[in-house]
Amino acid sequence: MKIAVTGGAGFFGNQVVRRLVQDGHIVFVIDDLSRGRLENLQGVNRKKVSFTLADFSDPRKAFEWTSFISKNKVNVLVHMASPMSHNPIDHIAGLELASSYLRSLEVLRVPTVYICSSSANTDPDSRGRRGESFRPEGLYGMTKMFIEWALSDLKNAGIIPNYVAIRPSNLYGPYEVFSGHSHIHVIPNLTRKALLGESPIEVLGDGSQTRPFTYVEDGVQAVINAIEVLRKGKTVESALIHGPQVSIKEVIEHIITQTKSSSKVVWKKGAHIGVASRDLPPHDGKLLLGWKPTVSIKAGIQKTVEWVKANPDRLTRDNLDGRPLGSTLA
Repeated sequence: MKIAVTGGAGFFGNQVVRRLVQDGHIVFVIDDLSRGRLENLQGVNRKKVSFTLADFSDPRKAFEWTSFISKNKVNVLVHMASPMSHNPIDHIAGLELASSYLRSLEVLRVPTVYICSSSANTDPDSRGRRGESFRPEGLYGMTKMFIEWALSDLKNAGIIPNYVAIRPSNLYGPYEVFSGHSHIHVIPNLTRKALLGESPIEVLGDGSQTRPFTYVEDGVQAVINAIEVLRKGKTVESALIHGPQVSIKEVIEHIITQTKSSSKVVWKKGAHIGVASRDLPPHDGKLLLGWKPTVSIKAGIQKTVEWVKANPDRLTRDNLDGRPLGSTLA
């Protein structure tokens, strides 16, 4: 098939692209490189991948990447692009991106896979189960929820044939950002500190807080399964994708072991840690997509550490100051 992937140069996106190419698909990557890197796609078969630079947050430019997809007669659109910021006002860009995405579907009328963070869509004070009233976490979560609702309306109106919305939670692994900005996640942040020998390593809370971490390889498999669901002409309104609950204490223990670090860990008890335990409902990926997590937290951290050791430059640099790193696909 011919498959377009927005955000395909990012942490999660590039690994989806690699798997699609491996499976024999022709892939069209669309990215603004605000968070992604072209060098993430190095080594991918250039005969199977095309890249176009596009600003998703500008609805006026939606025509450019919609035309790119249309002229290449793409069979499926996988939407992974998403802005990230701690400033709620910046999430307005997410609404603009949503507008661009939905308008492109109105023109293209192709099946689509929509990727959304499961943690963004749930109320921290509820379990977020289907049928319950819940409040998404801030404007970011509301934007994501809006897209899911809009996709349902587009399907019911006959504008798109079918779609799958998946909500992977707490993805981690190779190609994630390991340095240099305020959005660095807990596993890459602690991995970087351990590998660089920082001591003490301060960790917020007492380690009892838990998260349902998902190794990126498992997340990629969920996307592959979603595309297969589309191929069969089916729709999945929302599939939760996540691994088992793991405590931060267990995470740091695995990181210290795998990095062979001698750093001392200091727990900042009483510090604000957000939601102590993000108890998502049991994942329904197996029921809806035939998916289940296969990589344990221990194995996932081991794979992550091995990758970072093989790519040590990722510990000290990134492209989140607006300067794309790398300019060609190799």
